Order: sequence, then structure tokens, then C-alpha cells
Amino acid sequence: SATGDVVANAADTYVLGMLLGGRLKQGSVIWFRLRMTKTAAGTATPTWIIRVGTAGTTSDTARITFTGAAQTAATDTGTVDITIVVGTAGASGVLIGELEMQHSGTTTGFMNGAQGQHLVGTSAAHDLTGATTRIGLSINPGASGVWTHQLISMVAEGLVA
Repeated sequence: SATGDVVANAADTYVLGMLLGGRLKQGSVIWFRLRMTKTAAGTATPTWIIRVGTAGTTSDTARITFTGAAQTAATDTGTVDITIVVGTAGASGVLIGELEMQHSGTTTGFMNGAQGQHLVGTSAAHDLTGATTRIGLSINPGASGVWTHQLISMVAEGLVA
């Protein structure tokens, strides 16, 4: 988990990742949980990107991109839960993802609606076997967006020992 606030400031920001190379198998599950606040700036559509590579940065390959609803120019508090399941492991691995977001604003802030967001995505086949392979998350709040993440955690289960 991150031990201090992480600010995503109108640019793609790598927030957390884990070295999982060679340990993933079909049915492995990876969870991210984020709690964040936003300023009154930013009305763009945000993205959350699951990245796979060896760098542990935004230079890793985007494998699943979740695109949220347009924000509004209001402060807000929200939570995001992302679940990633390894549908196929190995050299032709496939990740299946789901993102759920809730927020405090009625129809303002992180999204322009009172209901939460539920987004899904599936990666193309890619190699999950490399010993130095990392899976991580980057976030882009969009133009003028300023999000401060007070809680970021990542858990992986069902790994090869």
C-alpha cells in the first residue's frame, strides 16, 4: 500500500504496483482500493489504467483502460474498487477487470450522476510469465483535475507459491 498521499494532477500518474511475474495462474485475483478527494477543478473524463511491464511506471503497457463519466467542477470524496482476475495465465495471458466507483456528491464532483460507476474491461493476450513482470495502476484525472489519494492498497491472492 502507499504510505502517504498520492496526487494525480491532470496527467497519467502511476500510483501502485506489485512484482507478480511468474506467480500468476488462472483464477489469481488482484484488488486495488482507492479513497480520494478532488478539488473543484477538472471536468474531464478520468481513466484508470491497469499496466503490465517491468518498469513499474507509466511506461509499462496499458492492458485494461477504464474510462469514467465526466466530472463536474465541484469538490468531492470517493472510493474506487478494482478487481482483476487472471482469465488465462502464461505467455498468452488475459486479464479481466471490473471497476466500481462511489462518491459523496449527489450529481457533482467525481461524476455527473448520483449513482456509482460500474466499468468492465478485458485485456488482449500478453505474456505474464516474465520473472520481473509487474502489474500496476495508473490514474489520469484529466485536464485540470487534481485528485489526492489518501488510501491506496493492492492485494493479490491465488498466486503460485
